[in-house]
Amino acid sequence: MQYLKKSMKINKTILILVFGTLFFAGSVFAQTDNSQIIKKQDITAKDLGITSPGILPGNPFYFLKDWSRGIQDTLTFDPVKKAELQLDVVNQKAVEIKKLKDFLPSSSKNLSEALDDYRGSIDSLGQKAGDVKNSSVPEMSVFLDKLSGSLIKHIQLFSQLKSGTGDVIKNKLSALQGKIAELIVKVLSANETPDQFRGQLERIVRDQDSGAFKEITIAEVLDRLDEKTFEENRLGLLKVQENLLLKFQSRLQSEDFSRALSEIMPQLPGDPVRKIKILDEIREGISDNNIKNNLNIIRQDLLQKAVDSKEIRKPEVESIIDQANALISDLSNTIASSSIPKSATISGLVSKASFNLIQAKQALALDNYVQAFGQASASISAANYALIDIDKFNGHYAEDDLTNLKQYHDELASQIDNAELNASSTPDIFSAMSTSEIDIAKISDLVKKNPKADTLISLIKEAKLLLSWIDNQLADLSQAKKS
Repeated sequence: MQYLKKSMKINKTILILVFGTLFFAGSVFAQTDNSQIIKKQDITAKDLGITSPGILPGNPFYFLKDWSRGIQDTLTFDPVKKAELQLDVVNQKAVEIKKLKDFLPSSSKNLSEALDDYRGSIDSLGQKAGDVKNSSVPEMSVFLDKLSGSLIKHIQLFSQLKSGTGDVIKNKLSALQGKIAELIVKVLSANETPDQFRGQLERIVRDQDSGAFKEITIAEVLDRLDEKTFEENRLGLLKVQENLLLKFQSRLQSEDFSRALSEIMPQLPGDPVRKIKILDEIREGISDNNIKNNLNIIRQDLLQKAVDSKEIRKPEVESIIDQANALISDLSNTIASSSIPKSATISGLVSKASFNLIQAKQALALDNYVQAFGQASASISAANYALIDIDKFNGHYAEDDLTNLKQYHDELASQIDNAELNASSTPDIFSAMSTSEIDIAKISDLVKKNPKADTLISLIKEAKLLLSWIDNQLADLSQAKKS
């Protein structure tokens, strides 16, 4: 494919991002009812591969359904097929829980018992997934990707079901989300190296259904996985989340999207506490003051509502401060053991993380939980970004990042070819692809010359943003054709 051979300065990239996104995403959100957008985030029975849940728990004949499942399991001997059957059972039970929640009071005994039954099925699924890993059959990798992808949807579904439930049901749903996250991490941690862990997680995230707010809902799931992930794999998870949220950042250039975000974000399914942490991760990577101010307003509203609803209390604040303490300690150790170039970017992030943590502790001492939680969350975001940036100059991550950029560019080029797009019909996309080629070539030259850290950090991020923008535009065009 031949792209527009037009030399552009780096700041032209930002103009493309702004005006291109305003044209595509802006027009979409200007014409779409926010309630429809929120509805599209819901996990449905179809998303879990279930056409109809059939008989529901509480029905006197439900035992026949369980009996039939048990017979199938007994007559199946192949470890992969056995695990696939159990995954189908877990998917069915998740849909049954959704239906019960729709029809019964939030404190229903049947709903509570269905959640307990689901917990047992997850335990069984974990055992069968372990058998698959130990079998080393050719189908193992495909199944484990499918398993993790499905379970991500379960975590999202249970966030969705918390709305309007009593404390008992809500607590059970939260406990199950933790258990599911534990199983996903257990599956991913079977990889021999951190790079393999990251690669599998990237595949699973990429294969999730697309949508304007996919990045937010998936990032919340990753935040849960972060709590269960072993230290050696945590950096890989952060890198996956960074790339995911860059795609979301590229949408924020649209005023219509930004305005829709302020209305939609509080209504999206999910935990307010995790939304705040995700907003902080997004905000840390934003340089535009108008966008950042809008995010600050949304964030403050979520913080206040979480405190008012008692989802942020003293224990939650103490817990997140402990997390920030541990991260900054890890950050200090990483810096002490690294030989990275002098970087104002990294130094600034380290200083910010430490300052925000001090502010959080002071606010906690005054029982100001809104301020304390917000500052601790901001501290974690700054520390995470510092860890990611430091790693670019340890080992071969800068080279790996360059390789990933090239692969991403080639994948988008293939999508453009398959969609039979041309420079006349989509000039912004072709201009962006041309700029991307120039950016990647410049990064390649700098990597070979071992440049100053700040230069490379900035260029890699800008290149990722541009490719994310192109990806979003292609997805919007594809969606428009289907509509």
